[in-house]
This record gives sequence, structure tokens and C-alpha cells, in this order.
Amino acid sequence: MRYDVWLSLILGPCNYKLIPILETFGGFKGAYELKDTLEFKNMLTKGELLKLEIVKTSDVERIADYCEKSGVYILNIEDGLYPESLLKTKIPPALLYVTGDVTVLNSDVIIAGVGTRNSTQYGRDAVRMICEPLARSGIVLVSGMAYGI
Repeated sequence: MRYDVWLSLILGPCNYKLIPILETFGGFKGAYELKDTLEFKNMLTKGELLKLEIVKTSDVERIADYCEKSGVYILNIEDGLYPESLLKTKIPPALLYVTGDVTVLNSDVIIAGVGTRNSTQYGRDAVRMICEPLARSGIVLVSGMAYGI
């Protein structure tokens, strides 16, 4: 099972408790194995405790299977390929869902794009006009994988 996916479903994508939980329980697997302990539960909010009861192994497997079939690599904070720049942030994301070459995430120049869910043709053309030359020149482009541009 992907213990990292399980914990991200409980805590959400970015949570200040991630590092303390991983340190206290020895990683994602340790947190899962000790999820029923009072020590673990005391670290969670009421909402997270509710998620702890609701999230099923089948939910985790469905996400992991979808990613595997879609060519999406799940990169967690304990993975040696996890970007150094994100490790230095106050609240790093537990997981990154990556398509393409994972190693480029440690590149010197990375540009993040944020767009709209309801894009227009003009917006799509503008993004293509800006992003394609950047990508061709070797600049790494990242996004949040949301629907839209």
C-alpha cells in the first residue's frame, strides 16, 4: 500500500504536522501502522480524525492504480528525488504527482503556472505562445495539475 498517499488523504496536500508525524512515527508506514494509537490521534484535528475513519485502503489503491496507469509518478517527501527547494519551505507538500522526468525538479530555473478553470481560446493560445518556447529552451514548467490552464 502507498502509505504516503494514505497520510496525504488524512492531512491534505500541505500540513504543518507532516514533518512532526513522520519524525514521531518513523515515516509514512510507521504512521499508518500506529494510526490507532492515542499518540497519533492526539496530533490530528477533529476534521483529520474524521478523515482517519473515512479513508479506506481501497481509496488509496484507486489513486495509486490510476497514477500508475496514467504514467504519473508519486514522489513523497522521503524520496531522494524530492526537490531540495521544497524541502526548505516551511510547509512542504507531502506528495508531488509528476509526469515526465522527475529529476528536472531540482533544476536551477523552474517556472510555476497558475491559470483558470474556465479558459478561453485566447487564454489557451496565450499560454501556448508563452510556455512552448520556455519549455523548448529547457526551462522546467510546473503546475498544480488542476483542470484548466
